[in-house]
This record gives sequence, structure tokens and C-alpha cells, in this order.
Amino acid sequence: MVVKSKMKLVSPEYSLGTFCSHMHDKHPLVIMQAASAEIVYARSLHRKTTQDSDFRKGSRGRSREYCESLEKLVLLIGKGSVPTGCTPEFLATVKPLIQQFLQQWEIGNLRQAFLDFQALESIGMPETVDPLIIVISRAEVEAMDTSAALWYADEEAGRASTSN
Repeated sequence: MVVKSKMKLVSPEYSLGTFCSHMHDKHPLVIMQAASAEIVYARSLHRKTTQDSDFRKGSRGRSREYCESLEKLVLLIGKGSVPTGCTPEFLATVKPLIQQFLQQWEIGNLRQAFLDFQALESIGMPETVDPLIIVISRAEVEAMDTSAALWYADEEAGRASTSN
């Protein structure tokens, strides 16, 4: 006897925001289970329509990106830290969900990670910035007068920004 199950995605449009909205007020383990099931369902639907066993390498389709985002969400909750490769857009999308369950649970360093992310958001700071190296002479350090070095660095930064 073959049992056919009718698979239904939480977000048929492959939207991480929609998925997160449906997960409000859920236990973190339930969210992880639902995300894992959503990945399996999305891949199964992909397999049905394309006859491919998995997403093609290098493809950037909505279903692939959705599954990758859900995988990051599972890692984020499971490990209690922000996985490498998370974009500011991803963090902004999952932030309401994470903040909601952090009201009841303490999971790894997520509270601090999202406070840091919120601080970066509020000042409009990009996720990555080019480093600035300032060389200060020993004499300036010993005299506790670094103003000349900092003035020069400020001038150089001004020239660099006008040349772009």
C-alpha cells in the first residue's frame, strides 16, 4: 500500500519572512523542526518538477536560496550563534522571530549578537569596512600626543574618499 502525503509548505512563495511570521510564539525546537521539514518539502517539490535530485551547483533560484536561509536559521538557533555568511538582510528578516523567543529563552550568544546587529543598523554601519592602519611613533605615544598622526590619517581618508 502506497501512502501519498500532500506536502504543504509554510511559505509556498519561498519567503523567509513569511516563514518567520508563521513561527512566532513557537518553541525554538519547533521552529528548527519546521524549518527542517520545510527544507525537505521544498527539495522534494524541486525534485518533482525538475527531476533533479538536488539544486544545481551555482544555481540561485528562489527555492535554493530559501532552503539555504532556512539552514542558516536552524544553525543559528541550534548553535546559539550567528553562522558565517549571514547577510544583514537575513539577520533583519529573522530578528523579530529571534527577539520574540529570546524573551523566554537564553540561547548561546544570540541576545548579544542581535544587540550588536541592532547597534550597527541604528548607525547605518556596513557589515564590513575597509581597515584603516595608523602608525604612531613611539615619541608621540610616550608624549601621549597622537593628534598629529590622527590628523594625517584623517587627511588621507578625505583624499581617498574624494578620489573614488
